[in-house]
Amino acid sequence: MAVFLFLLCINKQLDLQSWLTQTIKDSALAHGWYEHRRSLQAAFIAILGLGMMFTLVVLRIFLANSWRQHKLTWVGIVLLCTFILMRAASFHHLDLFINHHILGFRVNVMLEIGAILLIILGSLNNKKRM
Repeated sequence: MAVFLFLLCINKQLDLQSWLTQTIKDSALAHGWYEHRRSLQAAFIAILGLGMMFTLVVLRIFLANSWRQHKLTWVGIVLLCTFILMRAASFHHLDLFINHHILGFRVNVMLEIGAILLIILGSLNNKKRM
């Protein structure tokens, strides 16, 4: 969990996803496949989503029943993965949902911060039990 969150932190600070998006766009323009980008973007999002789902299922199996003690943390992880998928899709102009405002906050901000808060609260809750 710590490694996953640390890698997300590095990505957030260095804005690596923007660099990757621009690099792929430049490559697409240079190699003549830019007009096919929408289908490739959809495939990328689908592969990313399936990869996350596979990783979460494998992690759940690996942790056996200990996940039951960390339900709040798991909800936070799933929400954070959902946010990551939505952000990845938004880099490809699929911003239909994440830019809506609820109670004065954008949905993507609420999802990201809410997921991180659930992970923190779940971790603190489990620390109290020990």
